[in-house]
Amino acid sequence: MVARFHWGSLAFGSLLVAIIQFIQLVVEFFKKQAEASGTSNKCMEYTIRCIQCCLACVECIIKFINTQAYIQIALRGKNFCYAAKDGF
Repeated sequence: MVARFHWGSLAFGSLLVAIIQFIQLVVEFFKKQAEASGTSNKCMEYTIRCIQCCLACVECIIKFINTQAYIQIALRGKNFCYAAKDGF
């Protein structure tokens, strides 16, 4: 049943993780650009590290919610949003 009706729900969960990982990649790009500029700005360095830490936490939370939502989708056949709410 999952293979037939819930491809969109599976894709949506994967999209959420991909978006977070893309944002992490953009932040890493800004970090490399700041390092390449040669100026040592501690405030910028700490801000980027804080953003990276927050994004890593958000990624862990999204992965947890995805896992629980996928379980609910398999058990009850709901769409992703309702399954994520029930799983959370």
